[in-house]
Amino acid sequence: MRRSRGVRVTAVLAVLLAAAGCSDDSTEASSTRACDAADDLEKALSDFEDALSPEATVDELRDARQRVDDAQDALDDAAEDVVEARARDVEEAWDRLDDDVSGLRGDETVGEAVDALRTDAAAVRDALRELVADVDC
Repeated sequence: MRRSRGVRVTAVLAVLLAAAGCSDDSTEASSTRACDAADDLEKALSDFEDALSPEATVDELRDARQRVDDAQDALDDAAEDVVEARARDVEEAWDRLDDDVSGLRGDETVGEAVDALRTDAAAVRDALRELVADVDC
């Protein structure tokens, strides 16, 4: 049950963050790639605008448009990587919290586990904040 909830959370976060506009390696590396891709798109758009002149040929405009299209595709891919990496971070933090709660013995008091559970909950919150922050390069 917990696994399917994690998959649903990941899917929902991916849709929400993709709508907001921003690999399997590290989260930091995927964030860097997304920001670099956003910079590349900005440059391609500037180049396109610079190409808009009465002297430009149709082929020049189409080439400039293609560079914007390629940059947009690269940004889409990089943004998905960020979302996946950050969503994975959130899911892993949640799994730690869930495992710690599930691992409590029935004869324990909540007070004995409060500090550890607060730490786990804070890790989930931190991972979620990082996920949201990465959308805004």
